Amino acid sequence: MKWALEDVDHDGDIDLILYFRTQELELTRESSEAVPSWETMYGAHGNSY
Repeated sequence: MKWALEDVDHDGDIDLILYFRTQELELTRESSEAVPSWETMYGAHGNSY
């Protein structure tokens, strides 16, 4: 996975941009969405849409 930090929406806050290899997502023809989940090194976790 690659990542970048930049102000994508020009609101003055730095945004984290993640680049995924679609082959690694294991999506099928029936897949309708992919929801990333995350966990910090401090144990916080969640889902992002």
